[in-house]
Amino acid sequence: MPKNVSMPPDAAEFVIPAAKDRRTDSLLRIATVAQRTGLSRATIYRLEAAGNFPNRQQISPRCVGWYGSDIEDFIANPKAFIRTAKRRSARR
Repeated sequence: MPKNVSMPPDAAEFVIPAAKDRRTDSLLRIATVAQRTGLSRATIYRLEAAGNFPNRQQISPRCVGWYGSDIEDFIANPKAFIRTAKRRSARR
């Protein structure tokens, strides 16, 4: 790309963020996630199933955790995680 070419002001919207570096990211267990978000365990699992919460990572066969940076991103802007779903028609 030539040095003198500039991007239009609204082009920043279309920049895809780089992948997160997970090497220094910590995995948080459900109790810590619930404490930091203020949500109950059931609500966390329900939001995750609906696609409106960061995905958990399998740590071992009976243990899961969430990346700390994903939880901090959720706390900072929960609306960014809301999945757009088709609304059902109001038939009765």
